[in-house]
Amino acid sequence: MTIEEFGIRESRRADCYRILAACFYPPYKDNLLKGEPLVGLKDALAVIEPSAGTVAAALADEVASTKEVDLSIDFARLFVGPFKLIAPPYGSVYLEKGEKMMGDSTIDILDVYRKAGLVIDKDFKDLPDHIAAELEFMHYLIYKEVESIQKGEYEEVLKWITMQEEFLKIFLVPWIPEFSNKIIKDAETPFYKALGELLKMFVPGDRVSENLPKELAVEAV
Repeated sequence: MTIEEFGIRESRRADCYRILAACFYPPYKDNLLKGEPLVGLKDALAVIEPSAGTVAAALADEVASTKEVDLSIDFARLFVGPFKLIAPPYGSVYLEKGEKMMGDSTIDILDVYRKAGLVIDKDFKDLPDHIAAELEFMHYLIYKEVESIQKGEYEEVLKWITMQEEFLKIFLVPWIPEFSNKIIKDAETPFYKALGELLKMFVPGDRVSENLPKELAVEAV
């Protein structure tokens, strides 16, 4: 794989995280079908994780055939409440003893955001370890990686890759399978069941360092 091909692959990988993050916001069909076209997720996964492409295609089909009110009700049941959350979308619930929210892991994740040069947007009204925030952070890290590839700054590329892999290992992969299983088990709409399946297929297996081109492999030695 050439450095140019790697850059294209990484741009598509960034798209996967960006569109997956959008799926965990309140489900407005115009957003899911137009502003964040789910068909683009299928195309990106055809390069990144082909086995997940069929599931990604089902997302677009299901959101098109499901009433927006049904999506909204299922979204609220799974991720919002008002009673006990079926699938809490917060990493701390799975990483902290006693399913505690806003624990040490939440503080740690804020530190990671700051070290990457980010702060939580004032318009974001949820916790910093919400699944959408964490997926968007992965998109940002990959975006910075691609930007460095285009500039030929290979040491910077490796820095952003290292940050991605550490974030995946510490903050995302440990809780994604359990979270995904809750969605798959209890979602009432095929859209959210497919979303749980796709998240479980894509995130735990995401390993960018296994696909480094020779230019970056030399830098990594």
